[in-house]
Amino acid sequence: MPKYDLLLATVLDKTMPVEQQHDYAPRYRVLVDQHVHALLAAETIPHLRVTSAPASQASAVAQALEICLKEAAV
Repeated sequence: MPKYDLLLATVLDKTMPVEQQHDYAPRYRVLVDQHVHALLAAETIPHLRVTSAPASQASAVAQALEICLKEAAV
C-alpha cells in the first residue's frame, strides 16, 4: 500500500444539500460513508476525519500546510 503523508476522510453531513445537477441517492451516500470509515478503521489506516464544521476543516488545512512546509524545507 502506498504511504501518504496525510489522508483526509470526509464525514458525510446529511444536512448539507446536494447540488441538483448530480445524481442523488441518499442511501448510497450513507452506505459509502459507513463503508469507507469502517475500512479505514479495520485496516488501521492513519487518516484525519474531516467534518463539515469550520474548525474541523481549518484543522485539516493547517495540518496539510504544516506537512507541505516540512517537505519544502527538505
